Amino acid sequence: MGNPAKPWIALSGDDDGVHYVMHPMSDELDNWDYDLKIMVDTEATTAGTMAVADLDGDGFTEIISAGYTEGMVYVYSFSP
Repeated sequence: MGNPAKPWIALSGDDDGVHYVMHPMSDELDNWDYDLKIMVDTEATTAGTMAVADLDGDGFTEIISAGYTEGMVYVYSFSP
């Protein structure tokens, strides 16, 4: 059966205006080092929250992030 995959983490920087994705750097069970990548830099002061869901039922995950100060909503789809 194998080990379950380590989670990816969606993170809002809130007042830095940036949305991040953290992903595991290793599949090893005793290594919990993560890499932090910028997903969206709204180039404004408040980024807001994120939602993670399969919006259209196609089996792929979407990440919806709000850029409050910028007045934008960003939608990304992730597939293997």
